[in-house]
Amino acid sequence: MSEQKPQAQYVELRADSLLWLINRTVFHPRGYALAQNTETGAFTLLGDGTEPWVFGGDGSDEVHHLARIKELMP
Repeated sequence: MSEQKPQAQYVELRADSLLWLINRTVFHPRGYALAQNTETGAFTLLGDGTEPWVFGGDGSDEVHHLARIKELMP
């Protein structure tokens, strides 16, 4: 039997940029965003699905998030 990797805790989804990846690829294009309450760890689905969810800025945060995701990959 192969060794299994430890399961990520929900609170780690944000720190590891996995929440960003899920939002960027699944929810944002469909007009939604999965938000996490940093105090309780609870998730809430935001948006109404009528138009894509977009953020302003120069995209520099995306470079950081992509680097974090690459660190998680085997």
